[in-house]
Amino acid sequence: MSKDDAPVSQGHAPPSPPLRNLTHPGDASELMKAAAGDIDHFGFCLVLADSRLSATSLPPALPQEILEAEAFPDAAAGPRGSGMILRRCIARNIASLATGYVPEAFPVTRNAAGAPIFSPAPAGSGLHLSFSARGPFGLIALSHRRIGADIEMPVAESAIPWNVLTSIERDTLRALDHARAQAFQRLWAAKEASAKLLGIGFALPPESIALAGWEAETDIFALHIAGLSPAESTKIRFNTYRVDLKFAEALLKPPPTGGLVVVAACGALF
Repeated sequence: MSKDDAPVSQGHAPPSPPLRNLTHPGDASELMKAAAGDIDHFGFCLVLADSRLSATSLPPALPQEILEAEAFPDAAAGPRGSGMILRRCIARNIASLATGYVPEAFPVTRNAAGAPIFSPAPAGSGLHLSFSARGPFGLIALSHRRIGADIEMPVAESAIPWNVLTSIERDTLRALDHARAQAFQRLWAAKEASAKLLGIGFALPPESIALAGWEAETDIFALHIAGLSPAESTKIRFNTYRVDLKFAEALLKPPPTGGLVVVAACGALF
């Protein structure tokens, strides 16, 4: 991971795990062992995978996972929901390595809000997960605390969807004199990660999730949900990773300018 890939960290924030890049099937075993170790050392792990990788080096998909993937095919990642299956296989294998239970003990399904969960899971295992997918990339995040993670592709400044932002976010973004598109990319990823962390998905419109502090490249944002009083606002600590895509030039030709942004929020509500 290059210097630009490193997480943004300010003040006395806890150390952040590396973003593990899985783009070659031969790397899977050692990389997932390292990711399981990240959970113990840092509290969570993040794996960025090529969604078109073969899952042959992983535990086989469970029947219910195949059925659900076929019902919601991931067109960008191949037929029969192969990207969805791969993300679940990786998550189950990391959970197994982190706890000592067999991978089959961690079937992945969705809760009532549509968020991925291990259910049923071994008593006391206490692992939470979050997924994201963009183009050929899949993001897998596991933690012993609630976690939300998102990956976003670059967006041209002319294509910024201003309507999904609050009026303050729009004014702040427009006031930036440079890198406006990259700032939006990070803000949008943080909104998605926040919604996943809070368990609301986008049951609420994205413009009702207000974030402040993102423009300063700090790691702590203030979050407020429309309809709540200011006293009910909270703060969330984010880990931001910028990926220059040099590790994955074969996946996207030409690689998009500006690279990917990964944002993770791990149970740090205060």
